[in-house]
Amino acid sequence: MRDIHLSRELLRAIAKGEIEPRFLVRIGLEHLRCLCPTCAAEWDAWETEKQAAAKSDFETRLPGFFADQLKLIAASEVGAAEDFRQLLALEPKRRIPRIVRSRDRYRSAALVRLLLAEARRGVHSDHAKAFHFADLAFHVADRLTGSELTNGLVPLALAEMANALRLRSDSRGARELLDRSRALTQLSSVSDPSVIARIDHLEGAFFLNRRSFAEAEALLDRAKILYGLVGASADVAKVEVTRSLLFLESGQPFKAMHAAREVVNSAAAADDQKLYFWARINLARALCDTKDLRAARNVLDQDEPRHAPIGEPLMHLRYGWIRGRIAAAERDLAVAREHFVAVREGFISAGVGYDAALVSLDLALASLRLGRPEVVRQLVEEMLPIFTSQDIHREALAALRLFQEAVQQEVVTEALVRDVMDYLQEARFQPEVRFQPGAGAGN
Repeated sequence: MRDIHLSRELLRAIAKGEIEPRFLVRIGLEHLRCLCPTCAAEWDAWETEKQAAAKSDFETRLPGFFADQLKLIAASEVGAAEDFRQLLALEPKRRIPRIVRSRDRYRSAALVRLLLAEARRGVHSDHAKAFHFADLAFHVADRLTGSELTNGLVPLALAEMANALRLRSDSRGARELLDRSRALTQLSSVSDPSVIARIDHLEGAFFLNRRSFAEAEALLDRAKILYGLVGASADVAKVEVTRSLLFLESGQPFKAMHAAREVVNSAAAADDQKLYFWARINLARALCDTKDLRAARNVLDQDEPRHAPIGEPLMHLRYGWIRGRIAAAERDLAVAREHFVAVREGFISAGVGYDAALVSLDLALASLRLGRPEVVRQLVEEMLPIFTSQDIHREALAALRLFQEAVQQEVVTEALVRDVMDYLQEARFQPEVRFQPGAGAGN
């Protein structure tokens, strides 16, 4: 807890009632214990004394209670697993009606968690499927009774639904669901810091996509604090990966480097290879942005033979993208072009049109800097027919057409290429935004 400090965002959240004041005491106590050996020793001694005083009562009452609770938990998990299996056996369109009609099935927090886990598992590869499972979780959570009403599963399910819409570029729908999630968190007096932290993380990612960097950073910092309070080290590491991406997008590569290294050196990354390699990708990007090309190449050389067995094709493409940027920075256009074209084709095959366009613009930028306009002309001839069939919306295609016209008229500049790149980053999750050359992006 040495690296966790109070922030105005956290204090505002407590003042608004979004977080209970007791968390402030908990943060102060944990921080003090880490900084002061005397305080830590006295606290530990008091805990030992308190536990010793209660030992006889503890030994008398707990075993029976604990055994009963274990039986209830085991029965709940078995029932949830069976309910989950039965839902999977149904056609997707029949699942919610089955939940709604049932009187005594599909009514457990354990089932909600299974459905949310399934939603998170495929959120980056199949947004519609992720939304569907989060929606199922919402319908189950909305029918819970008793103490389970305040455990935060309804607002959590809404936030996971919002996350799927965010990745589907439905910014308005995501915003509405996040607002509902926040409102229900307060109305239901949700106090579980891990639930609030997860919602903070998802909303922080939403603001990052909208390039509202200050709002994103405040929410991600708060998520990190709350996860730290409950010892959720794996979730802290996931937030740090998002923070490193935030710093990369906002032009703060040294901060991105620090956040990525925090993850790489964490115990969570040792247990989760995907988490480790995504952090390493962000680290390599940050090193490249700071012109430490040798260190960036060392990261790639060390990682590429090791990440292939994971079976993440997009991860492989991003390593190749960084290799292209390194070659471009070293003025080796032939090698840069080889990497960029291969990566672009990979993104096109995966249906990731925006990244394919950004890779093409990286190649255009490198070619302009090296005085090779013929490469840019050839590039634009290939671009629009390909990207028209991808997931790029009308306004983004208009920006690419403007770039194409500038190339054909031989008036294209590095500034225009950068403007188009910044615009695509912003418009990817905000289809309503129009391209304005020279306007810049971000805040």
